[in-house]
Amino acid sequence: SNKKSIATVSKKGEVKAVKAGNAVVTCKVTTKNGKTTKLTCKVAVKKTAKVTSLTVGSQSELEKALKNKNVRKITVATQGAVTFTVPQGNYSKVDLVINAPNADVVNNGKFKSIDIQAIKPNTYRENAKGNSIKITAVDARIIVEAGASLAKVSVTQEGGKIKIEASGTIDAVEISAPVIVDLAVDGKIGEVNVKAAAVLSVEGKTTTAVPIKVSEKAAGASVVSSTPVDVKAAADISLTLSKGAEGSKVAATGEKTEVAVKNDTATAVKVETPSGTQEVATGTSSKVNSDGKNTETTTTNPGYTYTSPDPLKLTNIMVRSSQKIAAYFNQTVPA
Repeated sequence: SNKKSIATVSKKGEVKAVKAGNAVVTCKVTTKNGKTTKLTCKVAVKKTAKVTSLTVGSQSELEKALKNKNVRKITVATQGAVTFTVPQGNYSKVDLVINAPNADVVNNGKFKSIDIQAIKPNTYRENAKGNSIKITAVDARIIVEAGASLAKVSVTQEGGKIKIEASGTIDAVEISAPVIVDLAVDGKIGEVNVKAAAVLSVEGKTTTAVPIKVSEKAAGASVVSSTPVDVKAAADISLTLSKGAEGSKVAATGEKTEVAVKNDTATAVKVETPSGTQEVATGTSSKVNSDGKNTETTTTNPGYTYTSPDPLKLTNIMVRSSQKIAAYFNQTVPA
């Protein structure tokens, strides 16, 4: 080769392109009678576009794509009921998209971003540290294993039902659409930001209060918890605290915010407002506004239960009570 920077020739005569450009390859041929002949060939090396985005549908295709240093986006797309396992590695320059409604995914790698568009409702398992996950799937279950961590989980799909199980650590959960989110915390949650009228339920073995911040845009949101929570609400919300949520903190931070608290725990719940603190006694429901007033208080525990021995013959009931009365027809309910 007259330009080895463009093309090289091996001892076997194989020409290999190095970079774009033109070169001349010369071959000397000597016959048995001693005659030498020169043969030349012009070589044009053209620059080809690098493949930066790949779609894969099998485990082998996924592993091959992860080894391609030019790839910046990998989309897992299949209708198959398969399990994808991402091997350990640093893929911090790669965006991972999962669009596999019948597949399970076990992730052990660090990515630039992860977008879960569709996945089997059963499981996505996270074993790596530091990833951020965006959930646009309607139905998904995210498990952060013990020892693993996520920087952020964003839930953006309206009308979805998402389960998030944190045995490890999640620095932040952001809910920005009217969606049902079930959050199980056995590990640690840095903060839950509710930015829409979502329904959030919290449970788990953690004894550390889960911080929940409700923005002004989340009016009508509902929070139900059986584990301690620290709620700061800048919009009207309903909060139900059941057994296990003892020690929870509640604050109405907005100028005209009303927090409806149902306290089924064994202790009173204090609601802080800019104008003072109000208590919601155990076994009661109370609406506390930012002026520091209880606008409505009711007893949630039933005091009396009457069951007709023969519902077909029951014609009239008279009740004298200052409490609310609940009547159940054609069904059996616990006392």
